[in-house]
Amino acid sequence: MKKQWKRIASAVMMCAVLCLCAGKVNATEIASADSAIISVEAYEIEEGALVAGEEVTINLTIKNNSAVTDAQNVMVTFDSANYALMPVYGEGNQVYIGNIPAGVSKDITLRAAVNRAYNADAAQLKCYFSYASGSSSLNNTTTIIIPTYISGNLIADSTVVAGNATVGVNSLVSVKYKNASSVDITDAKLVIEGNIQEDSKEIELPTAAAGKTYTGDYYVNYLESGIQTLKIQYQYTDAQGNAFVTDCGEYKINVTNDVVEQTSNAVVSQETSGASRVVQLGMAGLLGIIIIIVVVLYIKKRK
Repeated sequence: MKKQWKRIASAVMMCAVLCLCAGKVNATEIASADSAIISVEAYEIEEGALVAGEEVTINLTIKNNSAVTDAQNVMVTFDSANYALMPVYGEGNQVYIGNIPAGVSKDITLRAAVNRAYNADAAQLKCYFSYASGSSSLNNTTTIIIPTYISGNLIADSTVVAGNATVGVNSLVSVKYKNASSVDITDAKLVIEGNIQEDSKEIELPTAAAGKTYTGDYYVNYLESGIQTLKIQYQYTDAQGNAFVTDCGEYKINVTNDVVEQTSNAVVSQETSGASRVVQLGMAGLLGIIIIIVVVLYIKKRK
């Protein structure tokens, strides 16, 4: 009799182990709205602008735009279209930044050599970020446009455009510029071409005093979703009335329809995963009961 009870107990233990194993569900990770978002907040060229055949020092401010989630093991890889910028001898095109807490910015420096044969108005530098956010591995890209020449006397030190945006929601355009002339510029304006609201296509700038540097944060509203293109430039006249344009380049922005809709989709996916887990646990329990019945019948047959 004792042997029979031992066999029954062993069968019950086996069922318990099967149920525990079935409860381990490897669900696909879903990046939530609270995930860390790493991007370039601002940059500065120490030499002022790019000169073909010369080396430049690019100081970048990298920010975790999430208010609640830290980013771990942040790595940035640099790439320049048409080989306009290349790493200087002895240095690579990757920089390990480490951890960036939520809402915090970190400064890094990149030394680059400007291609001797490069003669375009501006150079494009892409920053590919890879990092961990919670249990997810994420990637993000920021593109910056660096001027390679000075048009007139107004220098575009830096232009940063948010790489992701939502239709109808303010999206940030940050600029930094300098009046390198000996007289004030009183009629400068920031001109933005793209599929945006009319009231943000021309922005009048304050008087730029001679030799002074200025920064400004402005907002645009996109009219449609998809990959949108912005062309940004400064327009102004000098003391003699000559018209000048300083080109800041083109920017590609990923515009979505609704952040709330994206978040609700993620919630639905998570709930579906939970329901699937309940079904798997139920099936494991049923399998355990069948095993117990088989063991009991086997013992009765041996009597």
